[in-house]
Formats: sequence, structure tokens, C-alpha cells
Amino acid sequence: MSEIKEENKLLKSVGRIILGVFIGCVVIFGALFWFRYGTEVKQIAKISPLPVVSSFNCDDNSTLGETSAKVLASIINRGGEGEIVVEATVLQGGNQWTKTQLLYLRENETGDINIVFDEVSLFGGGFKCSVNSRPN
Repeated sequence: MSEIKEENKLLKSVGRIILGVFIGCVVIFGALFWFRYGTEVKQIAKISPLPVVSSFNCDDNSTLGETSAKVLASIINRGGEGEIVVEATVLQGGNQWTKTQLLYLRENETGDINIVFDEVSLFGGGFKCSVNSRPN
């Protein structure tokens, strides 16, 4: 009986040693993997920006002798930080003009843009505008 108990103790000890070595190897290989590929994994997991146009308007920016339209917009970033493309379009009569502006926003940060369209005409009638945004 005592030999069986001694044998069981020996097996338990060997099992614990094997388990400890296995856990140690997993930790070491995990650390090596993280140091080698960690930055790449972080880049893959990076959340891209999610811009939302919170408000915009078109203003007549005309002065004496000069006609232009000014598009003002506020964009909030609901995603991760990054560069955002803001696209403003002005329509007048049968004409359409589009301009873009880049904006870098952190998470939950709001930014404003101001784009002037000198292409509008004094005699072209009223104009309308629209604003869209997307990650760059």
C-alpha cells in the first residue's frame, strides 16, 4: 500500500512539473509572438473613423462684384481617431461643383469645415448644397 501511495505522489509531482513546463512554454511563446507581431495585431484591430455630419448650411458669400457660396459643416467622429474626407457639393441651375477637405479627428471629437465655391454665378439663380463625410 505504501508503495502505491509513493507511486501516486511521484506521478502527481511529475504531472505538476510537466504542467508547469507547459504553462511556462505557452507564456514564453506568447510573449515572443506579441513582441514580434504585436504592433501588426494592434493595427489590424484599430477602429477606423466613423464621421457623422451633425449640421451644415449654405451661405451667400457674395461681396460687391464677387459672387460665391460658402458651405459650413460640423462633423463628429463616432469611431476611432483618423483622417476624414468631407465632401461638399453646390448645385445651381444645371451646374454642380464638388470640393473636398481633409479633417483629422480623435474619437468623439467635432470639427468644422468652411469651403468657398467661387464658381456660382450671380445670374444662375439660387443654389443648394449637400455635405457628405467618410473615412480616408
